[in-house]
Amino acid sequence: MHSDHTMNQPLPEQNLRLLKLIKQALEKDLLKPSYRPLLQVRFPTRKSFLLGCRLETSTGQSIPFENLERMARATGTSGELDRWLMDHGLETLGTLHREEPESLLVVPQSVETLTNSEFPRWLERQKALRELSTQGLVLAFRLSAISRHLKEAHECFSALRELGVELMIEGFNDHPAALKLLRAFKSDYVSISESLRKAEDGVVEHRIKVCHQLGVRILVPGIDHPQAVNLIWSRGADLLAGDYLEPARPDTDFRFPPVIV
Repeated sequence: MHSDHTMNQPLPEQNLRLLKLIKQALEKDLLKPSYRPLLQVRFPTRKSFLLGCRLETSTGQSIPFENLERMARATGTSGELDRWLMDHGLETLGTLHREEPESLLVVPQSVETLTNSEFPRWLERQKALRELSTQGLVLAFRLSAISRHLKEAHECFSALRELGVELMIEGFNDHPAALKLLRAFKSDYVSISESLRKAEDGVVEHRIKVCHQLGVRILVPGIDHPQAVNLIWSRGADLLAGDYLEPARPDTDFRFPPVIV
């Protein structure tokens, strides 16, 4: 499997400690899933989540998903973290489907999965073994990873699309190349970057307009104050997420109430 650091290069001492910690977390099942509720503007009561995880250490410390992703990249274990997320994601999707077939679950994956030609076949086998529909499953890959691995990303997207999986480009920004990639990859969703979220009104509105012309739905993460909701809502975003709306939680019991506009 592709790895971002060369195997013969010694890891710094700090990374060795991180490697031990994350390997232990994966082997001893110390990772706990976390579900970030996503508010679908058109279907507010529909269950929609972004899957992540956190690590509860023996000292009572809780390490959030963003830190775990960085630790995995630093120690070459992103592929194992991806697989953990996929296993839990498929299990969760099955549970959600029994309750509500229209549920949505976004599962982030790293460059390791994007460039792993075996992954679509693995997913196809899992789908058959679990007798699972992939309806409502959205796999999210970062824009930066896609732009660095265009050929592999194109093959990955094509194979996943054949399995009925929807796709999301994470970290979608205001760089001109972002729109080119979006057109080339025909992603179903984009999750916009913080820089685009904070860009001038005209830039954000133009990006949203182009996305909608291409049939792409837009997730705006990181909404942490009430003004952001009104601003984004008026610009036409499709999905909203952030601590102001609802913080990440350990289960999928949450459902947004109906929104009265």
